[in-house]
Amino acid sequence: MKEAFIHYLWRTRRFSRTDLKTTTGATLDILQFGNYNIGDGPDFSEGRIRLADTVWAGHIEMHLKSSDWHHHRHQFDPGYDNVVLHVVWEDDEPVLNARGNALPTLVLKDLVDPILIDRYEALAANEHAIPCEDRLSEVPDLVLNGWIERMNLQRLERKTNELHELLASKKSDWDAAFFHQVARCLGLPLNAGAMDMLMEKLPLSLLQRYRTDITALEALLLGTAGFLEEDFLDEYPRQLQREFKHLAHKHGLTTLPRSVWNFRGLRPASFPQIRLVQLAAILKGEPRLFDSVLETTSAKELLKMFSHEPSPYWKTHYLLDRPSKPKRKVIGKASGQTILINAISPFLFLYGRLQGKSTLEDNALALLESLPAERNRYIEQWKSLGIVAENAAESQALLTLRANYCQPRRCLECAIGHCLLKRQPNRKSMEVKEPNPLAA
Repeated sequence: MKEAFIHYLWRTRRFSRTDLKTTTGATLDILQFGNYNIGDGPDFSEGRIRLADTVWAGHIEMHLKSSDWHHHRHQFDPGYDNVVLHVVWEDDEPVLNARGNALPTLVLKDLVDPILIDRYEALAANEHAIPCEDRLSEVPDLVLNGWIERMNLQRLERKTNELHELLASKKSDWDAAFFHQVARCLGLPLNAGAMDMLMEKLPLSLLQRYRTDITALEALLLGTAGFLEEDFLDEYPRQLQREFKHLAHKHGLTTLPRSVWNFRGLRPASFPQIRLVQLAAILKGEPRLFDSVLETTSAKELLKMFSHEPSPYWKTHYLLDRPSKPKRKVIGKASGQTILINAISPFLFLYGRLQGKSTLEDNALALLESLPAERNRYIEQWKSLGIVAENAAESQALLTLRANYCQPRRCLECAIGHCLLKRQPNRKSMEVKEPNPLAA
């Protein structure tokens, strides 16, 4: 049993409220259940109760055991002085308020349908990655589809909040914030943090001064990243070294330690050196990158903005000084879609919200719906359970559902879990077959 279950019972009113009594036998009427508080302080604020003939207004606090009041040291916290009702699962000791009076306490344990308790405990004890996977088929499509749609919006809200902080750190420079996020997307899955550090050392305003010179751009990005500190045999890497030495002295640049970059587990097309020269190619090929994004609604046209090639040297190299078979080093379709999902869509949503342009918010959602669903083991797991993502909006929603609700076991805050707690379990699936006495 967890305290979250008591919160759930209180929020959904799923306990008997007939002839309520406190632990001291006082008649209790709940006039207002209060506002749920997910931050610090009492669990519900602005509650109202009637004890005997007196109405009390204040906070409502909840615990598994009444003794938890003392274990959590609420008796020493002024924020709990206005608690008018203590709701517990078990009453194991009396609790006094700050004035030394017995705190009115309601015990829920005997007021809840045992079937509901059994359903909750079965859900909580499930060890599957998706706790309710054995009963998903019982969830109506209306509930399931509505919650997936809610997860998509919740993900966009979270991403835009993160990007709003990034924008603030760039002093409301939309171009700089957007370019930073594009770089971060190119660093996924292992080098996003290193890209963050690089973008802090190398401002977009400096890179834009050299946007027509691909050699200078590659030198700035590779040099500041720490990749130009070896003794090279090829002429082009030595040219980059000379260029970076000059630019670093001119602009007072310092380098990152090469150790911040990860190569292990990456395909050559995702090596950091390739991602950095692709970033240089984008900057040279799209001088008005964010403006162009705002003016374009087609996913196909947006992907073209990220298909510029780096300098010819990279056609036969994934790493400096190490030749490879000739191949164009443009950003692949899957990586381009990652940029659309994690940079363009949330930035459109954020820009539309801050500028009061709801059309851009709609475009952000439509863009996700126009992209194919991602393919990974988590999406395949949902598919095996009969939930198939039709587009990127739905696959992102399913990833959000798994990460934010399934893994931390927040079933009581999930519409699917809430639905399953209300519905009668599938009796057929719960039956235990008895041995057949007539069997040979």
